[in-house]
Amino acid sequence: AVVIGDGLVGQWAAQTFRARGAYVVLCGRRPTRMQIAAQVSADEVVDTRTRDITQIVAERWPGGVRIVDEAVGLLANVELAFSLLCHDGHLVLNGYHPEGEHLMNIQWLHDKEITCHGMAGWTQPRMEGTLEMIAEGKLKVRQLVTHEFDGSEANRAYKMVWEKDPEMLGVLLRW
Repeated sequence: AVVIGDGLVGQWAAQTFRARGAYVVLCGRRPTRMQIAAQVSADEVVDTRTRDITQIVAERWPGGVRIVDEAVGLLANVELAFSLLCHDGHLVLNGYHPEGEHLMNIQWLHDKEITCHGMAGWTQPRMEGTLEMIAEGKLKVRQLVTHEFDGSEANRAYKMVWEKDPEMLGVLLRW
């Protein structure tokens, strides 16, 4: 499985795929996040600023990979995902794609008979399964927290999130 995105959503997706037996390559651009991914989320991390994931997949898996998870929300990454997928592969759309901005060519699905999964919400069975994986230690949540704040510092924490501090991955507020 290839996961495009080194944020929390990408890290959790990578951990979930690994827990289910996949070899996971996580693609990212932020050094702190990629370092965390290498420790707890993925089997391999690719810095897309310096390495070409398309070339890596072509060399190792000439027919493409079975799963690509787009966890950023960029149409360019969705197009990249289709180029990495094998025939009859699975595309998982985990990123936020604003309405009207990310129209996808449905023919891309037909050409390789791709199954597309849009994971934008939660269900009770999915939530229970996630909590079970956390309890079993299969999902490393605490290791993804890079910053902690007391509730009285909530404004500072939200500012860090809003400004997309490159050193931040997960923020924990202690109330």
